[in-house]
Amino acid sequence: MNTGDIPSFRLASQQLGHTTMTKPEGMVWWLGAVQAQDYEGGLWSIGLRLPGSTRRDIEKALDDRRIVRTWAMRGTLHMVPADDVGWILSLVAPRMVRVHARREKELGLTGEDFMKGRELVTGALEGGRSMTRPEIYRVLAEGGVSPDGQRGYHILFRLALKAVICFGSRRGKEHSIVLLEEWVGDGADLGRDEALADLARRYFSSHGPATLQDFTWWSGLPAADAREGMAALGGEFTTRAAGKKTLFMVAGQGPYPGREAHLLPPYDEFFIAYRDRSAFIDPADLARTGTRLSSFPFIIGGRAGGTWKKVPRKEAMVIRTRSFTRLDREDLNALDAAVGRYGDYLGVHGEHRHEGDPLSP
Repeated sequence: MNTGDIPSFRLASQQLGHTTMTKPEGMVWWLGAVQAQDYEGGLWSIGLRLPGSTRRDIEKALDDRRIVRTWAMRGTLHMVPADDVGWILSLVAPRMVRVHARREKELGLTGEDFMKGRELVTGALEGGRSMTRPEIYRVLAEGGVSPDGQRGYHILFRLALKAVICFGSRRGKEHSIVLLEEWVGDGADLGRDEALADLARRYFSSHGPATLQDFTWWSGLPAADAREGMAALGGEFTTRAAGKKTLFMVAGQGPYPGREAHLLPPYDEFFIAYRDRSAFIDPADLARTGTRLSSFPFIIGGRAGGTWKKVPRKEAMVIRTRSFTRLDREDLNALDAAVGRYGDYLGVHGEHRHEGDPLSP
């Protein structure tokens, strides 16, 4: 398989070319998890893959406790299926706790601080109560556990990894924090071997073609655990060679032939979920434009074609795009359609303004 062929296969597996899912929780289940430290971006990552859905549809799935937002893969905020959050955390949390131990020590956090912090936070939230971060930080301070600096954040981070807390509904512009067990109840109970296999299955089904190194990066699992999970799948996936790399993908999966444009949010699964992103964007485009992977890229035919920016207006929403190379009329029309889809998702009129091709000859 040539590197140039990979994007069209990923458009199919990531449900960007077409979709078989009809509900937000189904899409999150398919992807395994959706990175969401950028909250609005996380919502759009799901809505982007569900034609006809709106922002409110996705947020309602969170409010209805069908999807949970918490620290998970790589110690980063993700949206995960409510039924699966327990076993996913049981796999990914141990390594993240070890990774962050040094920083916690630098902050002067001790085992006693975490035990006392857990007691204070649990006591403040039990009975179905919710609090914002500032409110919880006050509870910690009044209970004798200083949240100053990054201490409060790391206490909440550790409690989330330990499946004690998660994010609940938004309260105005603030995200509330709740007790995970009270929020979602009992979920699926998978043994370690079954859980490793299921996580690997979901990743390669929804992100393939991908390498084992990509899966290790995405999940944040120790390499040995990632290999164990993949080995348990036996012959469920086929392999393709791409240079010196071995790619895994669903047997019989075909490429998506379309050349639609998509406005991706920052940290979308289409690019953030891979250690090697050369199939997504030309490193030369990154270097000469100063584009960051945390920016807002648009893709055409599965390859990064430039960046986009939302400019709110009273009666409409303007999307300004800048491309890495010259676009033809067909590509510009595809971007117009992508802007229209995003406007429908937000419930506003979307207007597209292309700023030209500043890097073209």
